[in-house]
Amino acid sequence: RHSCKQFIRGKPIRFGYKLWCLNTNLGYLVQFQAYQGKGAVTHPELGLGGSVVVDLIANLPAGPKYKLYFDNFFTSPSLIESLTGMGFGATGTLRANRTDKCPLVTPAEMKKSERGTFDFKYDTNGNLIVIRWNDNSPVTIASNVHGVNPVDTVARWSASEKKELQVKQPAAIKHYNVQMGGTDRMDQNVGAYRIGIRSKKW
Repeated sequence: RHSCKQFIRGKPIRFGYKLWCLNTNLGYLVQFQAYQGKGAVTHPELGLGGSVVVDLIANLPAGPKYKLYFDNFFTSPSLIESLTGMGFGATGTLRANRTDKCPLVTPAEMKKSERGTFDFKYDTNGNLIVIRWNDNSPVTIASNVHGVNPVDTVARWSASEKKELQVKQPAAIKHYNVQMGGTDRMDQNVGAYRIGIRSKKW
């Protein structure tokens, strides 16, 4: 009955407490934070998602430049620029309405082009690139550490031609797909090795 308890439709466990987690790509938990409601935004200029990222990395030990990967809930051009100023590499998928009017080909136009088509714009002031790539549907990604080159190819099944085709894929998308997934892996490990919590009622 705690006010922080969440209900998220479509999740395997619909009721529970939401934890923001910073993980390695192997699924090891580095830092976490309990979600305490929309009011707990520490950096209003970055919004809730950006505030979570900045708070989670605040206690990382000094050393080599870290590369962070996050999904479209967190990503915004202002967050990427802030992380650039802090010395972090950052790559994340970007919602179409959060591009800060970046003059890319629109998702509707991109959808009409063949799979593997991409468009990109580079902001030299903020050391930021935004790429829109047409896969099964248009995907937008922003990064301050990965660009378009080297363009790689990825196998995709063509229903019309009934065969596998090689489709062009920008480097930023490839790195994101390889590195993303640490949080899902942590969830998998927690599920496999869950510790039983027993309680007594009196």
